[in-house]
Amino acid sequence: YSPTFPEGNSPPLYYALVAPAAWRSGQPSPASWMNGRDEFTHPAGARMFMNASGDLGRYESLRLVRLLSVLMSLATVWFCGRAAFEVTGRESTALLAGGLTAFLPQFAFRGSNISNDVLVTTMGACLLFLLMRMAVRGFTWRLGLLAAVTLAAAYLSKINAICLAPPVALAIVLEPIPWRRRITHLSVLGVGA
Repeated sequence: YSPTFPEGNSPPLYYALVAPAAWRSGQPSPASWMNGRDEFTHPAGARMFMNASGDLGRYESLRLVRLLSVLMSLATVWFCGRAAFEVTGRESTALLAGGLTAFLPQFAFRGSNISNDVLVTTMGACLLFLLMRMAVRGFTWRLGLLAAVTLAAAYLSKINAICLAPPVALAIVLEPIPWRRRITHLSVLGVGA
């Protein structure tokens, strides 16, 4: 994690969470390269890195961090299923929502890589669940604070999560209660800030 790293301009929450499992272990050699005529050479076919059977222990830090990303992705699938169950009360809908999430090609690809996209997606799914619970059961201070903290964690994972703030505010404002209480409830966004 440095200024030359492509994600060096992103908030560091994901990288801070996986840092205990990351130690300097090197990186496998790429399986494609430029051949001097501005063409890529791919001697290993579709593989991205050259590796051998002895490399299993050599890059264990990378594998461990990727495993943590997979666990975060599993939490994303679970939260999507819980959000669907919260709205419909049907297990079949929860399984459908979780399955659709799990088998989205881009999600499956990014969910096993070392990237802050994994945590921002998990926090977004958690926030979806909290907002669905708020829509069905009504606002509680505990639920509002959890939503604000989850929103902050998403933003601290990747700055494009700022787009999640309006849905939180909208879920609070659309609650069928007097306006004065709605505005008071919006104060939970201050916790996220």
